[in-house]
Amino acid sequence: MIQQEAAVGCEPPARVSIRPSTSCPDDGGLQVVPGKDERSDGVSVAQRERAAQRLASLGEMTGGIVHDFRNILAVIESGLRLAEKHSEEPEKASVFIAGVHDGIDRGLKLTSQLLTFAR
Repeated sequence: MIQQEAAVGCEPPARVSIRPSTSCPDDGGLQVVPGKDERSDGVSVAQRERAAQRLASLGEMTGGIVHDFRNILAVIESGLRLAEKHSEEPEKASVFIAGVHDGIDRGLKLTSQLLTFAR
């Protein structure tokens, strides 16, 4: 028995089995039988495709979150370095420390949003 997938238009591939035929002499000795659109474990191809799409979307979202956290950490790190550099000038240092506080607040807000999303 030969199993084959055939694509028709924009449809997902259809599964068919080609078997030797003994019932009709005019069929060239072959019989085409529609196959099931699922694997041996009972999970359909469409379900697997949806799961793969969800996983890809989750990967993209995770990459965006990591990017946002890196930006927040960069703001905090830069603010602390500049505050240390200008430690002899309290007015300048306080401006940089305020930037650090803003970065921390952004991080807390992002964390809160992620926890809300996770529920």
